[in-house]
Parts: sequence; structure tokens; C-alpha cells
Amino acid sequence: MQTTHDVPHQHDPHPEDEQYESFRKSVTARFNEAAKNPLFLTSVSWYSSSSPELFTLFLDNIPGQRRQHYNCRACQHFINRFGGLVTIDENGNATSAVWDLQDTPLFFHESVGEMLRVINRSKVTGVFISGEATLGHPHTPSPKGDWFHFNGAIPTERLHRSKVLTPFQAMAEKVQDHHNVARALSEYSLATVDQALKLLRSEQLYRAEKVIGPAEWLAKLHEARANVVMRRGNDAQDNLIWRAVADAPAGFCHPRSSMIGTLLDDIAAGLPFADVSRKFAEKMHPLQYQRPQAAPAAGNIKQAEELFEKLGLARALPRRFARLEEIETIWKPQPPRMVPRRAGVFGNVKAKGEVEKKSSSMATPRITMTWEKFQRTVLPTAETIEFYTDPRVGNFSAFLTAVNPDAPPILQWDREEKRNPFSWYFWHGGSSPRTWGLYESSWVNVTGVALKPNMWGDQPLVHQGEGVLFVLAGAVDQRSPSLCLFPEILRSELHGVRAVIEAYSKDKRAEERMTATVCGVMLKKGRPSPGDRWHFVFRVNGEQEYLLDRWD
Repeated sequence: MQTTHDVPHQHDPHPEDEQYESFRKSVTARFNEAAKNPLFLTSVSWYSSSSPELFTLFLDNIPGQRRQHYNCRACQHFINRFGGLVTIDENGNATSAVWDLQDTPLFFHESVGEMLRVINRSKVTGVFISGEATLGHPHTPSPKGDWFHFNGAIPTERLHRSKVLTPFQAMAEKVQDHHNVARALSEYSLATVDQALKLLRSEQLYRAEKVIGPAEWLAKLHEARANVVMRRGNDAQDNLIWRAVADAPAGFCHPRSSMIGTLLDDIAAGLPFADVSRKFAEKMHPLQYQRPQAAPAAGNIKQAEELFEKLGLARALPRRFARLEEIETIWKPQPPRMVPRRAGVFGNVKAKGEVEKKSSSMATPRITMTWEKFQRTVLPTAETIEFYTDPRVGNFSAFLTAVNPDAPPILQWDREEKRNPFSWYFWHGGSSPRTWGLYESSWVNVTGVALKPNMWGDQPLVHQGEGVLFVLAGAVDQRSPSLCLFPEILRSELHGVRAVIEAYSKDKRAEERMTATVCGVMLKKGRPSPGDRWHFVFRVNGEQEYLLDRWD
């Protein structure tokens, strides 16, 4: 199919009334706009002997005398492979990602109409995933002028970048995800999911933040399907599942085999709250949740070796203690105010009226408030902050980072386009000020305040929990922790070899411990564990004391 401006009019294969160029451009523009959102395969996508060939429908409905001219292999490839792709809206409606009669010249109306008739009757069968930015063959060079064909483009942010799975394997996983979610929706009623969500939001379940994201996702999908069932039927309900799994976060599409499934099972079984809470806490124990309980098998070690070789992740394993100048902080102490000194021998002598008066304000009682109020009302004007090292407080923590900053991301919140290789750790059962080199029952300067690394940037991972670290001057862990590469913080591609990584992490030690400058006390949102205690006392600007007794 050739342009009209590169060759003389007598060789022009596209009469103006056919308007092929405007048609081709509108198809490309429509596809490129649709591709900003998830695209879906249908039963007429990627032609097979069991479905009608879209290109045949396109060609058969071109006027006979012009049919041969449009019999183009490049266009046939695009139409048969991508012409059946659709988008799905929030109501479960599937719409062609390529064709629209309103933008179609009259000459191609019957062709597009026939293709749309078949596409609109087809069933969504999968999520379309591509590792190629350009779909189709845009043009073919020719001495008489380039031949331009139907084509489309996938935005960079939607390209498949995994080195573990091919696009075809990723699409196969989405089919399995759809099956898993559909089964969970049929087994767990909306009332059961809502009850689970109510418990999780009440913060009465230990480490609920790990599960609340999948629970909210499942409840939202349940509600969306319930809203369309009376109006549009099963296709719309099924389409909403495809729409949800297309962009679902890692782990959300396995409700029955995850912690949300065990919680839903207990609720559906009618267990009392005390039993539900106890069983949930046992399974969410930091030494149990996603932690392998046995040494890895030889085959699993071999699998890990191959995976790390493929991903180039070996350099991402060494970890070291972080330094304050490297991290993202929300507060740092203000430098002391310098009073200019007069010149001369007696420049240090204060004149009448310059003598500092002692503050006549009486001492005010300690103020109890939440962390959120403290952050909002106190932190912006705080010049200095001190922390009281109550020996009963055991929430001490430290930030670690990669020894090799150019190593590929290994953590869930670390991305190639915005690096964030920082993580944190606690000692099971808590730790005392003395184990961090601090005197007990004394005041220590806060040198910085930082949110947990998973909360940095514009894409916070809330399911990893919310928390804030008050960095303490002179705090250094007196014990030597492991690499602290816990399964629950690693990239989803590494789930299958988590036992190997766990064993490796335990056997190694984080480097540069004695020069660490990001150690301190961490305040965490949610129900505290046995080693935690919400009783944090701070002194601001050397005067007012604050007791922080809860997150919000």
C-alpha cells in the first residue's frame, strides 16, 4: 500500500476517494492511544484454523476490482495478529483497540464493519503482552515510493522487560491468574471478603499491612462484578477479572494459596475472633511468613544459580550499612544560630540591653500525641530533637544498602528508572539501647528522620508496612546481622528460589557496620508485635517533651 506523494499520479494506487492514508493513520493513532492501557486477546486474535481470519473478512469486503491491490502480506500479518485486540472499561465492556467505524472512510466501511461484527461477538481469552515496541511492519522501501502498512506502537512503560519469562510465558501466567482469581471469587462471598477487610483495617490483626492490599483488591473486584451482573451478564463479569489481573501487583492473583486465603477460610468456617486472630498471628510471625523452614534442595540451588546468571544479580547480594547522606529524609536538625561577634578586645562583652535573659516560662507537662500529628504540627518547626532511651523500648533498627550501587535491583521497591536499594531490619524479640551502643535512660540526639524505604518516591509499597526511623547519634548495632535479604522484600521473580537466598543471606554478614550512621528507633503503623512498645518520648528544641503513643 503506497503513498500518493512519492510517485506520479498515474502510478498512484490509492484514488483520493478511497482515503487509505487517512484510514491507516487513524488506525495507528487509535491503537497507540488504546495501548496506553492493558490490551486483551480475543478468540479471533492470532488467527488459527478454529477462528475466522480477520484479514479474509477485510479483503473479501473490498470492491472486487481493488481487492488484489490490498492483498498485502505486511497488512495481513498485522490484522490477523493484532486486529482482534480489545480494551476493557470499568464496566466490563470490551471494545476494539484497532477499528472504529466513525473514523473509517466509506470505501473501507464494509470491511471494518464485518471485522467488528466478529470481534464484538468474540470472547476475551487473555492479556496481551509484548516485548516489542513496534507491532507490524510500518513501511517497505520501494524505488517508486515507500509502501506504508498498518502498524501500532506499545508505550515504553507497558513493554515486557522480564529476563525470566518470555512474553508468551507471561501471557500464559495471566491465564492461570485469571483462573485462580475466578475460583477465589466463586468460593469466597463478598460478605466474607468484607468481614476480612474490616478486621484488617481495624488493626487488630498482627502485621495486617501485609495482607490488606490483596484483600482490598479482591473486595473491589467482587463489588465491581456484582454491579454489572444484573445489566450485562457473565461476559462483563469475566472481562472485569481479566482487567484486574492485567495490572495486578505480584502475589495478588493467588488468593487461595496466600495469607488472605487462610484468613478467608477461617472467617467462612465461622471461627470466633480470638481463634482467627491467634491463627493469623502464628502464620504472620516474622520467622514463619514466607520464610523457608528447611535447607534448599540441590535442584533449587542449581535453579538459583541459573536465575541469578540470567538476571545478572550476583553483584546485588552483598549488603552494607547505610550512611545518613545517602538516604531520603523528611527532617534534619537545623544548624545552630551564629551570633555575630563585635570586633575589638572587648567584643565578647555584652552591652546594656544585650544581656540574655533567662527564660521565665515555666516547665510544661509532657504532651501525648500521635506520630501523624507530631509530623504535621511539631516536625516542621523543630530545630533539634532528642530521644529518651527507655530500656523498655525495643524497636531499634538500621538501614542497609547494596555494596555495589550499579548492581541490578533485587528489592521490590528498587527500579531501574529510580534506584532505591535500601532496606531495614529488626532483631526478633526486639533489642535494647545497650545493644546499639547507647546509654539507657538518657537523652540522645536525633540526626535525621526518614520514612521506611518502601515509602520513598511516587510509588510507595504500602503492603510492606508504614514506618518512620528516628536516626540516633552514635547508634551502632553491637551485633553483626546477616544480609537481611528476606523473601517478603525480594522481587517476585525470585520467589521460587527464596530458600536458597535465605540460606545465603544467613551465612553472610552486612559490611561496614562500625561506620553506620543510619541506626535508630523505628515507629511502625499497625498492631505492635510482642517486642514492640508504643511509648516513644522525644524532647524538641531542648524544652518540650512529647510522648508518641500510636501512629494515628
